[in-house]
Amino acid sequence: MLLTRPLVTAGISFLTTAVVVSFFSVIASIVLLIVLCVLFLIVLFLFDGKRRIQISIIFLSGLVAVGSYLLFASNEQDMTPFNDKTGSITGVVTDIIPAKNSMTGYTVKIVDSTFEDMPKGLRGILYAKTDVPIDYYDTIQIEVKARKITSSPLFNSEQYYRAKGIELTFSSYSMATVLSNGTHGFIYYTKKINEIFSNCIDRYVERPYSGLMKSMLLGNDSDMDEVAYNSITRSGISHIFVVSGMHVSMLSMLVFFILKVVGCSLRVRSIVTIVLAWVFIGITGFGIPAIRAGMMLSVLMGANLFGRPSDTLTSLFLSGIIIVLVNPLAVIDASFSLTFTATLGIILFAHPISEWFTRTIVVKAKPITYCCNVIGVTIAANLAMFPIIICVFQGISLGGLVSNLVAAPLIPVILVLGLLLLLFSGVPMIASGIGVVIEFLLGIILKICDGIASISFAYIGLNYKFVSLWLVVALILIAIATLIIRNKEVIRNTVSLSFVGLLVCLGFHSVYNYNIVEITTLNSQQAQRVVITYQKTATVIAFGDDNRIDIDVERFLRSKNVHEIENYLFLSDKQKDISDTEFLTQTIELYHLYLLESDRLLEYAQDSFRPVNGVYSLRINTGYEMFVRDGISLSVECIESGSSVRLTAGETEIVITDSIEIASQTDCEILYYCGKYHEKLTYNKAKCVIILDRFELDRLADQINGAKAYEATTVLSLRATGGYKIE
Repeated sequence: MLLTRPLVTAGISFLTTAVVVSFFSVIASIVLLIVLCVLFLIVLFLFDGKRRIQISIIFLSGLVAVGSYLLFASNEQDMTPFNDKTGSITGVVTDIIPAKNSMTGYTVKIVDSTFEDMPKGLRGILYAKTDVPIDYYDTIQIEVKARKITSSPLFNSEQYYRAKGIELTFSSYSMATVLSNGTHGFIYYTKKINEIFSNCIDRYVERPYSGLMKSMLLGNDSDMDEVAYNSITRSGISHIFVVSGMHVSMLSMLVFFILKVVGCSLRVRSIVTIVLAWVFIGITGFGIPAIRAGMMLSVLMGANLFGRPSDTLTSLFLSGIIIVLVNPLAVIDASFSLTFTATLGIILFAHPISEWFTRTIVVKAKPITYCCNVIGVTIAANLAMFPIIICVFQGISLGGLVSNLVAAPLIPVILVLGLLLLLFSGVPMIASGIGVVIEFLLGIILKICDGIASISFAYIGLNYKFVSLWLVVALILIAIATLIIRNKEVIRNTVSLSFVGLLVCLGFHSVYNYNIVEITTLNSQQAQRVVITYQKTATVIAFGDDNRIDIDVERFLRSKNVHEIENYLFLSDKQKDISDTEFLTQTIELYHLYLLESDRLLEYAQDSFRPVNGVYSLRINTGYEMFVRDGISLSVECIESGSSVRLTAGETEIVITDSIEIASQTDCEILYYCGKYHEKLTYNKAKCVIILDRFELDRLADQINGAKAYEATTVLSLRATGGYKIE
């Protein structure tokens, strides 16, 4: 059925090839291009009629996908030579990221630089402390330190920024010089309108609701509360707070309806709706989900305008082809993958699933029908997005049905209220009242999300390898049933059994205790966490704090289906703000909390974190044994120069410390060094060193005699009987 539509056939072939080739090297892509050319020529000779046209469309679409990728890849350059180098850059500011931790971010397109062989047109993110007013499209000059983008265990930053055309980050404490002011075009004014509207929302809506409202209505997520967003993600409704097809469709329908009431003709209604939709998309930042929705809306309304039949599936694939032709790496952008697969799932499966629920439920009433429709859309979208969700979020929310049922009827109301707030922002009395109602409605959604997020098994973490194995087996079984057996009943039963098998495996995966110790490092600019997981419990070692890193710890533990923290150790006296730790202990049960010489924090920690077995103070020149289990032991030692944690599994011994004195004297097999680089580190006797400061890794590897050096994004796995593996 799908392959009878030429654009759909071309879209399937083009997008599938684009996904595959995005993981290929240039040489492999050239080989694939040659193979496709040969196959295309063979098709021209072997087939005729409709079959030739269909197969030709498939191969031609694949050729276009490979060709567009090669044109893009030929301009890419290895950023390693610029890593950790200093120099001066001159560039045009294309975007401004509001200040966080006193640093403002600027997306800069390089015009000139003192870096050797740095290409013009390269785009990077500049983080700088500057009092100089910098506006969009200003040309600036500044002394910077360049750094290559690296990923973490939680997030593939390299892939994320590569898809957006960002290739380096720059940091600077120098003052920028504005060489010239930019020209003010359409994009400039849309960004300024976004700023004005964001300020209006901040004026009348309190935090954290203002951040949610700005993200939902304007696509501005810079002020999104981390804790609130984490609960929303765990509850399966994060798509609501991203400007997507749902938002564009709702606002377009509202405009179309108002114009119809006013008495405008169909032609006027269609043209005005399309124009205003693209203005809205521009104001919200031209996000990929919004662009996809705008293209579909333009195609569908344009078809009706010229008396042509409209087709949602064709418009979806046409929009996908255009987006990927403009940016071949859009296929590896999570926002594109999620919006495309979700829309495809809704188009193909939402109606049949809703109909099945409606027929199954005996009671016939509008609220029941509405719930069935919401359930159908939610299940259809999540089924289609399932592989992407696993790769991006490393888990799936089982509470999504409940949260979507609550949020779905409130979102149109909140969006309309948001528009009214902007409209009446000049009348404080009316705007304040609207702001109170928005806070109330968003508060309901947040309460539901917090309740769902606090349930241990509302979110199940999954390993993408496990899901990939299930997907391959399921596809093989379905292919056998479809192509060989060709019995509808067998096909239906095979599909049903595949999903039943998935549910059984999900349950098994979430409760099974793996007898392997894993050590993972999570770090930010001002803080580090070393997380040790064993079976379904964890020990967290904290060095410093920045009011957000423990949100990453919570995400990581959830992805591992760990719902208990047996020991939480603060091994630093630099704890400035530990409110994010309070959030962590509210969502995951804590048993023991240890503070380094912090009597002043004991009472606060007891009241705020409420550990099951109490709060303890770690004293200088004292050793503590945390636990001994299944041949694994964990102990802590505090001395004047710092603290260290010693983990023993069989004959393998690991020391975790931020003290250079301890690190330089240790004779363990593996050293986790969580401090700044120091030349004394080269004198340690460890066989393997893992260092948090990834930018010093090369220098460390050159200077340590006989030891292997790894960056902190590696994951160390140990067996209780001894032996380890580094990934």
